[in-house]
Amino acid sequence: MSSENSALYQQETVHRTHDKFYLTEQRKNNPKEYFKFIASIAEPLMQDSDVKVIDVGCATGDFVYYLRNRFDKIALSGMDIDAELLQRAQQEVEGVTFLQGDITQAPLSEKFDVIFQNGVHSIFDDFIWLDNLLSSIADNGRLFIFGLFNPEDLDVLIKSRPAATEGKWETGWNLYSKKSVLSFIESKGFTGVYRDFEIGLDLEKKPSDPLRSWTERLEDGRRIIVNGLQLVNTLSLLEIKKGS
Repeated sequence: MSSENSALYQQETVHRTHDKFYLTEQRKNNPKEYFKFIASIAEPLMQDSDVKVIDVGCATGDFVYYLRNRFDKIALSGMDIDAELLQRAQQEVEGVTFLQGDITQAPLSEKFDVIFQNGVHSIFDDFIWLDNLLSSIADNGRLFIFGLFNPEDLDVLIKSRPAATEGKWETGWNLYSKKSVLSFIESKGFTGVYRDFEIGLDLEKKPSDPLRSWTERLEDGRRIIVNGLQLVNTLSLLEIKKGS
């Protein structure tokens, strides 16, 4: 491992409680716009009954619910580290195998033809999770990672806590550059392509939860996604495959 990549293997203990908001939502019949965006790109891979698909970091199962309804032939699994979120997913989503696990600890227990990870990678301060996912891709398979990526050549680590408190600093909004992620996967013998996501509807601000994203309109009519961190959410889908 190069000294450059070694610096990406220094994960601090993750403290993350904000994901509990999923337990208060009912979104399964109102899928997020980026679900449709991701599924439209992955669709050619999702037509056969022998295709094994997993969503790593599935939370309460909203994305796997959407996939189950859109692609009824695939063998579909979901994995998350949080037992409470998984219990909710198991109660609400049929025809999906749910697993509890931590992708920072080891590769998946078997290889998958299509692996999704949505909005999760910004939690981590290293690339161990990515190395383990790369090891879990089946021959001719694909890994799709959706979330925050910096188009500028800077890696940014972000932590936050509510103002005027002595609570723990939480992670979840780290902004790795597109360049760094591509460099890492190429060093492992993989290639990747980014597709940028632009939202086509307005999201309201939620004053009770300033970490949740909302949209602002630009003068040209386009929308940007922001949150209470004063962070512009530059969202992309990275598709990764073995070889060139």
